[in-house]
Amino acid sequence: MDLFIDIFISSLFTSAPLILATFAIVLIFKTSFTTNFAQGMIGTIAAFITSYLLLPNPDFTNPTVPSPTLMEYLVAILAGILVSFIISMIIDVLIFRNSRFLNPVGKQIITMGMVLIITGVLPMTFGVDALPLPRMGKNLVDSSLGKFLNIFVTFFRDMGIPVRLEMVLTTFLSAIILGTIFAMLRFSKWGLGVRATASNEKVASMMGVNTKFITAMSWAIAGGIGAVAAIIMASNRDGFYVTPYLMISTQVQAFFSAILGGFSTFFGPVVGALLFTIFDNLFAVYFNPWGKTATYLFVMIIVLIKPYGLFGKKIAKKV
Repeated sequence: MDLFIDIFISSLFTSAPLILATFAIVLIFKTSFTTNFAQGMIGTIAAFITSYLLLPNPDFTNPTVPSPTLMEYLVAILAGILVSFIISMIIDVLIFRNSRFLNPVGKQIITMGMVLIITGVLPMTFGVDALPLPRMGKNLVDSSLGKFLNIFVTFFRDMGIPVRLEMVLTTFLSAIILGTIFAMLRFSKWGLGVRATASNEKVASMMGVNTKFITAMSWAIAGGIGAVAAIIMASNRDGFYVTPYLMISTQVQAFFSAILGGFSTFFGPVVGALLFTIFDNLFAVYFNPWGKTATYLFVMIIVLIKPYGLFGKKIAKKV
C-alpha cells in the first residue's frame, strides 16, 4: 500500500507535461475540429530555442549543464513560447483557414506534413547534436520562491517520496497556466467564443462571433501551452536531451489521454492525462517490463466500455 501511495503522489508531480500537451490538443480540436499531430513538434521548436538562448555554444564533452540565472531562464522560456505562439497562429491563418472545408482526415494529413517539415528543418537550424537544457528552478534554492517550494519538497521527502524542487515548481507552474486558461474559458469573451465555436461554428458566426479570431487565438495559445510542456520535458532530464524527437512519446500519450478523458469536455482530457500517468507508473512497477503495453491495453479496454471517454458523452444532433 505504501508503494502505491508513493507512486500515486509521484505521478502528481510528473504529469505536468502530459496534462499540458493533452489540453493543447483538445483546445485545437474544439475550435478546428481536427487533431493536430504537429503539436509536439511545435513545442519542440520552443525547447530548441530556449536551449540555444541559454547555451549558444554548449560543451558536448562536459555532461554537466551550467546553471543560468532566473532572469536568463525566464527570458529564454518566454522567447520559446512566443515563437511557438506565432508559428501556431501562422499555421492556422495561412493553412487551415484556407482548408476549412476539408474533412477532418484531410486536416490531419496536413498536420502530419507539418511534422515532416519541422523534423527536417530543426537539424538544419540547430544542428544534429542533442542540446542541453538546464533544470528549471536549479538556482531557486536560496530565493524566497525556492524556500517556499522546499517546504513541499521536505514534506514529501520526510514521507519517503523522492520529490525534487523542479518537479514542485513545474507542477505549480502548470496549475497556474491551466487555472488561468480555464478561468478565461469561463469568464472571458474569448472563452465564450471558444465554447460557442465548439458547439456550432456556423451558428456562432451568424450570431456575431469572430470565429476566425477565436480559432487563430486557440491555435496560438495551444502552441504556447505545448511549448511549456516541451520545455518542462527537456529540463527535467539530465544531460543532453533536446532533440527533434523530444515530444513524440508524450504526443502519443496525450492522444491516448484525450481519448481516455473524452474530447467533448475541456476538463475530461486533463483528468485523463493525470490518470494515464498514474496507470503508466503503476504498471511500470507491477508489470515490468511490459508496463507500457499494459497501460495502453488498459486504456483501450476502458474506451471499449466507454467509447466517448470517461467524461465524454454522445452529442445528439437535432434535425
